[in-house]
Amino acid sequence: MSFISNLLGGGPKVNYTPTGISNPTGYNVGPGGGVSDSPTLQTNIGNLQSTFGAAAGATAGLAATVQPGFSQLRQAGMQQLATTQQSTLSNLQQNLAQRRILGSSFANSQISQSQADYAQNQANFQAQSYLQELNASNTLLQQQYQYSSQQYAVAINQSNIESSTAASLVSNINSTMAQTATVQAQLDAQAAAGAGSAVGTVLGLGTGGGNSVGGSLFSSAGTGLSSLFGGSAGTIGSAGASNAASAFGLEAGDVAADSSSADVTAALALLA
Repeated sequence: MSFISNLLGGGPKVNYTPTGISNPTGYNVGPGGGVSDSPTLQTNIGNLQSTFGAAAGATAGLAATVQPGFSQLRQAGMQQLATTQQSTLSNLQQNLAQRRILGSSFANSQISQSQADYAQNQANFQAQSYLQELNASNTLLQQQYQYSSQQYAVAINQSNIESSTAASLVSNINSTMAQTATVQAQLDAQAAAGAGSAVGTVLGLGTGGGNSVGGSLFSSAGTGLSSLFGGSAGTIGSAGASNAASAFGLEAGDVAADSSSADVTAALALLA
């Protein structure tokens, strides 16, 4: 069995082990298809995230300067209106004094009208500035949200890319492994078929090898016996019978001169 087992051991082995891929500016891919960032890529992603984070922080600080009702724009505008009103009222009072009507009802009316105009200008400016503050705040808040989202989107997008790359690599590796297994099975089948043919030839089971195991060997043995005892290939003659009797310690009379090779064969079988 050991001879046959060794003979039927199979074809040459096909070894396939997927190798890793290392890219200093991209990914490190392991033999099983696992994907990881290279140090350079990790640094770049971290820097990009920090940039978006810094932009989001700066935008938040800028948004505080345009907070509706308390923006620096409103404060500057109100200060400008107050300065203008102070200058206008001072000039009006000086003019009325030069005309020697300061303190009169007319002068008081002029001063009151100037103050009313100032109050109206303040109200108009506050209403207008409030709309401007809302628009500016909304724009800055959207920018801040986008920067903050990008800070996390960088990592999420990178994870998606790695997952897609890993899935593609694993699929390719599995396909190659399946093809390798198919080739290995074909090689084993071919080797087994060749070994079986060789065993059949040795035991006389192949084409033209006879109908029984060792048939050709036993046929040759019969011919040898005939020759040994002086007979032809078909029968053992009288001389052969005598020789056979002498060989097995029998008298010549115990074996008929016309004994057939079948009788001698039977006698040989009994003696064996």
